[in-house]
Amino acid sequence: MMASSPKLLTARQVVDVLGLPSERTVRSLREAGKLAFVMVAGRYMYRPEAIDRFLDENEVLPCQDRTEGPVLSHSKNE
Repeated sequence: MMASSPKLLTARQVVDVLGLPSERTVRSLREAGKLAFVMVAGRYMYRPEAIDRFLDENEVLPCQDRTEGPVLSHSKNE
């Protein structure tokens, strides 16, 4: 094995890294095609880069659009 080979993570380690509720969640993400994996001796393993890519693809940024002027609301009295 080459020293530069990336470390592979088990589903349990992915749960710990991402703070997920269970390995079932990792399986669901994998089966939905949202989390890349490699098979090693019949086991699902995950590259740290796949975890980073999953996080990048699922990042939600705050809205940068700012409403100018007063915000109007409609009431029953109008």
